[in-house]
Amino acid sequence: MPRPLLAFALAALSFAVTAPTQFAVGHHDVAWPNLSGQGTPLLAARVCYPSTTGGSSAPIEPNPIGWPVIVFLHGYSLIGSDYGELGAAFAAKGFAVVMLDTAQWNYVDQAYDGIAAFAALSVANRDTGTFFAGAFDTRRIAIAGHSMGAGTMGLVLASNPGYRCGYALAPVSPGVGPAAQIQVPFGMMVGTGDSITPWAVFSQPYYQAVAPTTGLKFWWLMDNTCDHMNIVGFSGATDPAFTRAMDVGIGFFRHFLDIDPAGLERCLGPAAFASPRLVKLTHQVVQPRVWAASRLAIGRTVRFSMTSEVGPAGILAAQSTSGETQTSLGILLLDPASTFTWTSGFTVREGRLDVWLTVPNNVSLVGYKVALQALGNTPSNQIQLGSAAEFIVGS
Repeated sequence: MPRPLLAFALAALSFAVTAPTQFAVGHHDVAWPNLSGQGTPLLAARVCYPSTTGGSSAPIEPNPIGWPVIVFLHGYSLIGSDYGELGAAFAAKGFAVVMLDTAQWNYVDQAYDGIAAFAALSVANRDTGTFFAGAFDTRRIAIAGHSMGAGTMGLVLASNPGYRCGYALAPVSPGVGPAAQIQVPFGMMVGTGDSITPWAVFSQPYYQAVAPTTGLKFWWLMDNTCDHMNIVGFSGATDPAFTRAMDVGIGFFRHFLDIDPAGLERCLGPAAFASPRLVKLTHQVVQPRVWAASRLAIGRTVRFSMTSEVGPAGILAAQSTSGETQTSLGILLLDPASTFTWTSGFTVREGRLDVWLTVPNNVSLVGYKVALQALGNTPSNQIQLGSAAEFIVGS
């Protein structure tokens, strides 16, 4: 595609990935062997998953590549199956949620179990003839936790067996030492109404110590309507603190598990910063990220965004992604022969560069594929290439 036509096609991009579908939710209890030799010998868990009908041991919604997985670690004195609203919220949007029932009062065993769960669910996925055979996408496994479990996440990710990213709700701090060893994308949410794990004592130093080498980290501080228990659904599925925590978490996991780049809109888009219950939203971008705010329709306008540390920024465009090309600014993930700078400028206070495009009413562009890659400032004050995403022109 010649460059002028490519530039024209950019005004008619559409996600190849659809918005999250609402699934019925099934749940099934398991007891997987812990093969690590440390922690609880049997990893008892309740697994919530997308289902064709919903309910106990209901049929799993077919997915040829399996469902992306969230391993969830519970709070002190609780067990995973206590978090029914949380499991259902994630499963309804296309995740299998493994909620461990082990280590009710013991964070050391919980950390061992969180590490062991990664291998155990992969074994269960390969075990033909069992309930979850082939149900998990073992390339896309994330971890989340609440309270003690959110702190234990730090210990798990400090010796990460392969989790792609982590999301902590109302966390106890694991200590700055383990937190500093977390290198994957990391999100955190807590409310000023939390008197059990006050944010200044627990989540703030935890967040500050996390040192991701990929993606970014963010810290959501909500107002006093968000407390230690309603953030995870113990006050019901419609509680505003819970719905916000789930919305941000779903977006975070969809983006960093490579399901949909637009997931980051829920975490760092304009509506996120304008949330009426938000007290503070802090983030640090290690690798600039790019996304589109919504699906496109002919004749409508869409916003494209990239996020980086405050400073010079831009979005590159090309006909497609094509492997990896080493450059002085990092790895170019676009086709070098067709790459050009689509837009440039500076990120604002929120660390985002936005550009709006109106979709032309031109059906001849339907089917074209276009790729974008972010370019922006990083914590080291060096401009670097970041994430890339492909889009397909739609009708």
